[in-house]
Amino acid sequence: SGTFEYDGILLTEIRDLLPLPMEHAVDRTREGVAVWQENTIRKVFHDSCRVSVSEPFRVEMARNESEGLQLAFRSCLPLNDLTLTATAPVEESGASLAAPEVGMIGYVPVDSVSEYYRFQLKPWEMPVPDSNTAGMDFPDPILPGSQFDLEPLKTRSAWLGFETTADTRPGLYLGTIELRSGGKLLGSYPYQVLVRDFVLDREGRLPAVFDIRYGSRRDLKGYSLEELLRFMAQKKICPDRVPVEPRFTLEDGRVAADFTEYDRMTELYFDELKFPFSYYPSFFSGFGWANVPDAKFNIRAFDGGPLYENTDRSRLRPEYKAVYQQALRLFLNHIREKEWADRMTVFIADEPYWEMSAQLGALCDMIHEVSPEIRIYSSTWWYKSELDGRLDYWGAGIHGSIPPEILEEIRAKAGKFYFTMDGHFCLDTEYNAAERMLPLFCYKYGAELYEFWGADWFTRNPFEWGQHDVTLEHSAPGISEWIRYPNGDGYLLYPGKPAGAGRKILSSIRLEAVRDGVEDFDYYRQLARLVEKSGDRKGAEILAELKTLIAMPNLGGRNSAGILPDPDRFTELRSAAAEAIVRLQR
Repeated sequence: SGTFEYDGILLTEIRDLLPLPMEHAVDRTREGVAVWQENTIRKVFHDSCRVSVSEPFRVEMARNESEGLQLAFRSCLPLNDLTLTATAPVEESGASLAAPEVGMIGYVPVDSVSEYYRFQLKPWEMPVPDSNTAGMDFPDPILPGSQFDLEPLKTRSAWLGFETTADTRPGLYLGTIELRSGGKLLGSYPYQVLVRDFVLDREGRLPAVFDIRYGSRRDLKGYSLEELLRFMAQKKICPDRVPVEPRFTLEDGRVAADFTEYDRMTELYFDELKFPFSYYPSFFSGFGWANVPDAKFNIRAFDGGPLYENTDRSRLRPEYKAVYQQALRLFLNHIREKEWADRMTVFIADEPYWEMSAQLGALCDMIHEVSPEIRIYSSTWWYKSELDGRLDYWGAGIHGSIPPEILEEIRAKAGKFYFTMDGHFCLDTEYNAAERMLPLFCYKYGAELYEFWGADWFTRNPFEWGQHDVTLEHSAPGISEWIRYPNGDGYLLYPGKPAGAGRKILSSIRLEAVRDGVEDFDYYRQLARLVEKSGDRKGAEILAELKTLIAMPNLGGRNSAGILPDPDRFTELRSAAAEAIVRLQR
């Protein structure tokens, strides 16, 4: 009831439109089901078609490595009750690997292309992206199980995961993959696993740092923090920090600390799971964007009103500095005693605005007054020389937010940097390029690690939709807006609970690419050491050509083909690097 005001009314017939499957010329000449191996960097879409035949299927890996085999399936006719199985591969000596773990790659719908959609919403408005693109399905989650149906002219894909240990016998292992329908054999496909004679380092790997966002959509998560840590260790990615905080208290002006629970979790984190890196506890984090630093024990960093319009943000209140530095000294002395200090860095500011450099510098100075040895990082995306010697690690984007020549200038001044990756690991890409290439960017440009803001940040059921709900963000005192983050941004693993998968945490093809990239970095490092020692020209040429595959600046984000134009050439060079390592270490 009530009165509605409007400018006009449109009456029109509405009909449902269903998308037609794409038919390729080769589909008309083929009988039965087509099965082919696809490069794991390249995503398999419903309209993907086999371009070339490469049999037997083949996987190459070192010892102590994980590797995936991606298979695609396409048929002109409907095929139901399909089952995919694989035998354990056997080497001529009789040694064998475990049979690969088989999973089906799921497809997630998104309604529009990835962007940071920003809204100033009235209470009655819905946040609708300003996009002229239709939605589509993107492959990502790896669902356990080997049974599936195949619709006509609608490609599906599967993932077969292989593992070696440091003790695996090198050699060529042979196995067979079978596809059946209702028990009837449709095809038998030979495959090979080449295990090369060198071992990947478990403890000295590149830190690929992903923030734990355990508090988001807890209703979807049936796993504990410890289970999450163990899963991340298995996938060779590193959490942002030990996910338990020390208990700091303030009484009569003196700060005290209880490290009991923190120590228990940190011993698991560093000593058992061998994670290579952690930020300091979030108590020591400062601010994000253009906000003021968080209060400590209700003691604010600055005097001033709620908007801090006329506040000198280069001058911290003495009361704030006193309690912060007391807590920092307690913590620093504790981690030195435990021998954890050299693996930890203070994350002082998240994406600070350019004009926040004075506030950022004041916080860095406060920390270095306690000890100049404390490492401080901020995901700046920019560089200002006035912070040289105050901020130890800058945050650079692989798209070239800090140009390569400035990164060289930073390093020449004894500064260092991490790559920061917000928005680059979105779901709707053609290739898993950023995920796989980040370690090569680190190797080429000299970053000590890369960090991404979320491993498990969910705003909705990620199996139902790949896009996020809008989130109210406060970018500065008195300023807020609704933001919809890029599709799939903030997570690379999936909760098993909503999928009814029988497992608490599931992987994705993006996460598998991240793990592969971390392992790639060990290839680069081992080959570089051998080349430096031997002067081998062929090995040096391989490393040099690998570096030419990537460049800054680039379009970044969802422009994956711009980050890595030729996935197959990368795979060839990785194989050549492995051959060179074996040859040079003899």
